[in-house]
Amino acid sequence: MQLADVLGQASVSRLLARLIARDRLPHAVLLEGHPGCGRRTLATAMAQAVLCHAPVAGDSCGTCASCRLVQDGSHPDLVSTPHDSVAGHVSVDLVRDEIVDAAYASPLMGDRRVFILPGIERWRVEASNTLLKVLEEPPASVRFIATTTQSAAVLRTIRSRSQLYRLQTLTAGDVKRVLVRG
Repeated sequence: MQLADVLGQASVSRLLARLIARDRLPHAVLLEGHPGCGRRTLATAMAQAVLCHAPVAGDSCGTCASCRLVQDGSHPDLVSTPHDSVAGHVSVDLVRDEIVDAAYASPLMGDRRVFILPGIERWRVEASNTLLKVLEEPPASVRFIATTTQSAAVLRTIRSRSQLYRLQTLTAGDVKRVLVRG
């Protein structure tokens, strides 16, 4: 899915596309919004745009090998922690091994690596503190996209190192379009 296709978040999607096009996307982004507003969808569309081999105005082309791998959920430079529903089970070992260590590894397909971190407000304090090590001095090739329903519940030191974007609740028309899309 491309940024332009994310329903209900047109203004945030356009802003993020401009930042990506200018190579000005912050190293850590925090997407805040109510459940069902498209946080995870927007995070994946952002990741696809960042990893795309032939971006168009900051959005992904949707057709290159990198875009197809993101769509299939098998891009080697896209790492995602477990879904929001199991966020409390994100362990220090998982953060250390699959995020911190992987952040310092070279990208495999292009020049960037992207980490999607859903439900970060529900991470254990120890896991959040482990993430801080890489957020304080991130490699230039890495982007972190965290999602939350409540930014105030995210560890303050993580919030201070992330750029917050608040997402809108979907309208009834947007919900209908999402359901029709399948």
